[in-house]
Parts: sequence; structure tokens; C-alpha cells
Amino acid sequence: MDKKTFVSAADIPNGKFAKHILFQNGEQTVFVLQFAAGQKLPDHKHPGAILYATLLEGAGKVTVDGQDVEMKRGDVIQVTEEEEFSFTSAEGVESNLYVTLIKL
Repeated sequence: MDKKTFVSAADIPNGKFAKHILFQNGEQTVFVLQFAAGQKLPDHKHPGAILYATLLEGAGKVTVDGQDVEMKRGDVIQVTEEEEFSFTSAEGVESNLYVTLIKL
């Protein structure tokens, strides 16, 4: 067993984007992305992998293949290797996105 502790979005250094890798084991990586209000993760794909993301704190919008989907705390998405996705934290709200990336 391995245990990690994660702190909230309030701990974003100087309001900048931050990535915290919690576990990396073979074909799986688990990490938390921290966003300041209004920050965007650019459009991208994960060829050869599937991604699961849970919004732990805050609110925002996921864009998958050009389709916008609002996210609130507790929402979970799945993104396949063919899909292009991005995340934008809502204005005035810091957000934490918990991500599991699994190579196929």
C-alpha cells in the first residue's frame, strides 16, 4: 500500500497551473491538475491511452472534440484515445481535476 495526501486548490503557487503526480505505476498514472480561475488546459489527445477525470473542487468546462460540457464538483468524464479534450476552470473559481491515465 502507498498513501498520498493532496491539498486543495487554495494551495496553487502564485495562481499558476500545477500538476501533482500521485502515483505512476507501469501503464497507469494518477495525478491532480490545479487550475487558477479561468485557466485552460489546451486541446490535446492521449494516443494509446484512456483518461478518467473527476472534478474534485471548483467548476469548469470540458471540451471534447469541440463539444462543451459543464463540470461541477463530483462530475466524472471518460476520454478515449481518439478524442481531443481540454479543460477550462470557471471564472472566479479555482479547480482541482483528479486524473487517471491508463495506457492501452
